[in-house]
Amino acid sequence: IINFMMRDVHTTPFEHSVFRFIIKCPIFVAREWMRHRWSSFNEYSLRYAPAIMEFYLPEPKNIRKQIGKVGAYTFEPVTDEEKQYHVLSLLDEVYVHAEQVYHDLTKAGLAKELARLILPVGLYTSFYWTVNAHSIMNFISLRAADTAQYEIRQYAKVIEQLFAERMPET
Repeated sequence: IINFMMRDVHTTPFEHSVFRFIIKCPIFVAREWMRHRWSSFNEYSLRYAPAIMEFYLPEPKNIRKQIGKVGAYTFEPVTDEEKQYHVLSLLDEVYVHAEQVYHDLTKAGLAKELARLILPVGLYTSFYWTVNAHSIMNFISLRAADTAQYEIRQYAKVIEQLFAERMPET
C-alpha cells in the first residue's frame, strides 16, 4: 500500500507521522530551511538570550564562484589556494569584528534585540523543527537535489538518512 500511495501521490496519510529535530546551522541555511512553511519552527532567540558566537567557515574546497545570471547560473570551485585563503581571512576578520561590536554594544547597555543587528548570517543558530513525513519528503526532494545550495544539501542528506531509518518503506 505504501508503494501505491507513493506512486500515485496519495500522500495525505504521511501527514500523520510527525518528527521533531533540533537543528544547528548557520543563519543563511536556516533561512533556506524556513521557506518550507508546512512545518513548525522555534528558533533560539537572540532577542532575549546572549548570542553564542560560533560562525560558519566553508572548507577551502567548498569556496565557489557563481557563473552566469539568475536562473541560469552554475557554481565553480575556486581552486587558487591564495584566493581561498583570502576569502577565509576576510570572513574571519568580519566575524571577529562583529563579535567584538556585539559585545561592546551589549556592555554599553544596548538591548540584545538591537545589538544582534551587527551579527552576520554566517552565525550559527539553533531551532526545533517539527514536521510531518509528507513535508520531510518535499524538503528532501528540493534540498538534497544537486541544484540546491551546497550547505543545506549536506543537512538534507542527514535528514534523509534519519527519515529512512525511521520510515524505511516510505
